[in-house]
Amino acid sequence: MKQSMLPISLFVIVLSFQFWCSSCQTRDQKDSLNFSRNDTISVIQTALEDAKLDSIFKMAFPGKELKLVRNNYVKSDYKVIYRGKQTLIVNYDSSYYYPSNDPKAARFFGVVNLFKRISKDQAKVVLLFHGIGVVADFHVDRVDEKWQISKRVLGRF
Repeated sequence: MKQSMLPISLFVIVLSFQFWCSSCQTRDQKDSLNFSRNDTISVIQTALEDAKLDSIFKMAFPGKELKLVRNNYVKSDYKVIYRGKQTLIVNYDSSYYYPSNDPKAARFFGVVNLFKRISKDQAKVVLLFHGIGVVADFHVDRVDEKWQISKRVLGRF
């Protein structure tokens, strides 16, 4: 009798563990749900308007207009304003597929590589600019109903 109970007990334990893991996964998915559309756009726009990042852009892309690549974080109908103009949302980053060592030929494409909700009033956004090999990692906080950068890390890849 004891031997026949062992497989059933193991089955129940495995099933319980699987249920527990899937419930944790659901909770993690809820924690990482996107903000509202307006908050998502505002967080991305806040990161793009960073003065230190903009100083890199002014040197690398003088007079060029930014294009954002559509993905899970940036939808084709988003209206992101950069330097007073609406950015184009495109399907791919041609500088990724056709890299150039000539900085004058660099294409001004940005990719939102990561957008993560940390809490109700905090987010993390990582931007990649393949044309110049720059990565920008931002922590953004909502303060008085406005998004502000609380931490930035700029680097090269």
